Amino acid sequence: MEIRIGIIGPSDVVQAVMDVGREFVGISLEPLIYQNEEEAPELAKVFEERGDVIVFTGPIPFHLVRQKFKPRIPTLYVPNTSEALITCLFKAACRDGKNIEKASIDYLSERSVEESYAGLGHSADQVIVEEGKGFPSTGEIVSFHRGLFEQGKVEVIVTGLRSAYDRLRALELPVYRLKPTKTAIRETFQLAILEAKALRNKATQATIGILNIDNFSEWASAAKSEYEIQKAKLHLHKIVLEYVQSIQASMTYLGGDEFVIFATRGALEETTNFYEVAPLIAHVRGELPFTISYGLGLGITAADAEKNARSALARAKEVGGNSCFVFTEDGKVLGPLGTYEQLEYVQRSHDERVVGVAKAAGLSVTTISRLESLMRKRGRTRLTANDIAEGFGITLRSGRRILATLEQANLAQAVGEEQPVGRGRPRQIYKIKLD
Repeated sequence: MEIRIGIIGPSDVVQAVMDVGREFVGISLEPLIYQNEEEAPELAKVFEERGDVIVFTGPIPFHLVRQKFKPRIPTLYVPNTSEALITCLFKAACRDGKNIEKASIDYLSERSVEESYAGLGHSADQVIVEEGKGFPSTGEIVSFHRGLFEQGKVEVIVTGLRSAYDRLRALELPVYRLKPTKTAIRETFQLAILEAKALRNKATQATIGILNIDNFSEWASAAKSEYEIQKAKLHLHKIVLEYVQSIQASMTYLGGDEFVIFATRGALEETTNFYEVAPLIAHVRGELPFTISYGLGLGITAADAEKNARSALARAKEVGGNSCFVFTEDGKVLGPLGTYEQLEYVQRSHDERVVGVAKAAGLSVTTISRLESLMRKRGRTRLTANDIAEGFGITLRSGRRILATLEQANLAQAVGEEQPVGRGRPRQIYKIKLD
C-alpha cells in the first residue's frame, strides 16, 4: 500500500520538492499549493482525512498549521539550511556585487548564519537575524527588512517567506529568497516515509480498556431488589457489547462491576476522534442508575497496556463518575476525554527545563506538566486557585496549596483579583512563570 504524501507550499517550491520525491518508490505525491501561507491550515485539514503524512516546503506554513490545530498524521517541513543561505549570498556577492556583510536574514538561527559566513571567509558581525521565534507575520517580516534597508544598515535581504519576498521585490529592494536544497528535501522524505510506516505499525498495536462501575457495592446495597441490580447490569452489558462490536474489538466480563475491552490502537483513535471524545461514556450517560469510570491503556506489550489501563482507571476514579482517561506508552496522560477540562500532560519527563522547574518548586513533574497544559488550553498564564481546581479535578484547597507553593518558589506572583459570579469573596489571580 502506497504512502500518500501531501506537499504544501508555493507552486515553484512544491514542484521542486515533488521532483525530488519522485526518486522514492512506494509513495504517491499530491501537490497542495497556496498563494499565501495563511491558506496552509485549511489545506492540511482537508488532506489529513485522506493522506498519511504532510511535508511543508518550509518552517513557516508548518508552524502556522501547528498554531491552528494538531494534525492527526505526521507533519514535517523541509528546513532552511546553511547551504541554501550560502547559495543566496553567493548570488548577491558574485553576480550582483553586493556587500553581503551588511545583510538582514530571517528564519535562520544566528549560529547557522555565523557558520555560513565563516565558511565563506566573511564576518557576520553586521548581519541582523530575525530567527522567527514568535512566528512574525508577512507584514512584520517586510517591515523588519525594509526598515533596516531604509536606515542604511543592510544592503542585502534574505528571506525564507515567499509572500515577503514578493512584497520586498515589488518595492525594488535587493532581496534573495531561501529555497530548500535537494539534500534537505531528500532527508525530509526519508523521515516522512519512516514516520508514516511507524504510524501504520502503531495502528495495529494492542490497547486495553478497563470499565468499572463506580461505587457498585454501595449502589447494589441500596437497590430495591436483585431484579433491579441484574436489569441495570444487563443494560450496561448490552451497551458495552454494542460498542465493542462497532469498533471490531473483543470484551471480557470479569463479573460484578468490571469489563475489559481489547482493541487496536487504530480503532481506538478512530472512535475517540484521536482522544477528543469518549463515545462509550456518552452512550452510558443517562442510561443507567450509576456512573462508570473508564481507563484506556496503550503499550508496546499487552502487559504494559494493561498496567497503563489500570493507572488510567484510577485517575478516572479520582475525577469522578463517567470519566475516561488515556495513559500512553510514552508516559502521556490525556483526559478526562470529551470535557472542557481535558488536558494532556506527562507523568515523567526527560526535559531538563520541566525537571528543573519541578525541583525548584518542590512539586512533581506531573503537576508542572499539567499546569503547562492547563495554561495552553486556557490560552493564558494567569490563573486562580479555582481554575486549577476545575482543570485538575481537585479541591479548591489543593488548588490554593499549589499556587502557594509556586509563589514561595518565585514561580507565581499575585497580580490582581476577580469577583466570582454571584456571592463569594474575590479570587486571587496569579501570573504563573514556568519558563
